[in-house]
Amino acid sequence: MKMNHLPRHIGANLVLWKKKAFYNVFMGSNSILRQFWILPVGCVLLLLLLVHFTLFLDHTLNLKHSHWLWPIQSLNGAHNLVYTVAAAMYTFVASTFTISIAALSFASRDMGPRLLENFVQDWKTQLTLGILLGTFSFNLWTIAVVQSTPQSNPVPLLTVNVAVLLAYLALGMLIMFIYQMTRAMNITSQVNHLGRQLQQTLLEVSSVLPALPQPEPLKDAILIHSTHSSNLCHIKFRPWSERQHN
Repeated sequence: MKMNHLPRHIGANLVLWKKKAFYNVFMGSNSILRQFWILPVGCVLLLLLLVHFTLFLDHTLNLKHSHWLWPIQSLNGAHNLVYTVAAAMYTFVASTFTISIAALSFASRDMGPRLLENFVQDWKTQLTLGILLGTFSFNLWTIAVVQSTPQSNPVPLLTVNVAVLLAYLALGMLIMFIYQMTRAMNITSQVNHLGRQLQQTLLEVSSVLPALPQPEPLKDAILIHSTHSSNLCHIKFRPWSERQHN
């Protein structure tokens, strides 16, 4: 039965249920995106599929005389290039995340243990780790293929070029990760993050509990609208006579 033929209240409840299910799966406090291993494992598997696809194109297409690929003449040169990229990815993962965890552990003494929890649950951190590990896995598979290829066979140009492009992508993600680290150790960012978590918790609780009666509006209340959340530093009031003239 199509939703257009359903009664109005049933269709509205069905749409509301879908929205709540999507929120709980992707945005809620127990969503899959908050699991630390989801994005890194997905990136590694995706890039392993990509290396198989690029190797398949190298075997089926004649890309030796292609003008849009970086020409590499020998298998030894391709092996050295890909090995250098793999070693760089290993160094990035080992040094960057080790220093980051140490710095966050030191900063969490003043800001509380939520700092490490927010760092682990942040999708940018997970995506950076996934791109670095995926690029490392891509290059490891390419090294194994290049080493097992006879010298008479052509160089897998497309695979090697994609490996170099992934290295530049990983470098960009690393820069974004360092910027994210500087924001993570800022107390203002932590307060704003706690505010957003409180709003999400209130939305989850309000969808289960019965609706409460609306309180009576305050007399002579002044509404202050803000476009973003932050710390309230200063409020400037104007006399009522000035507001009437304006």
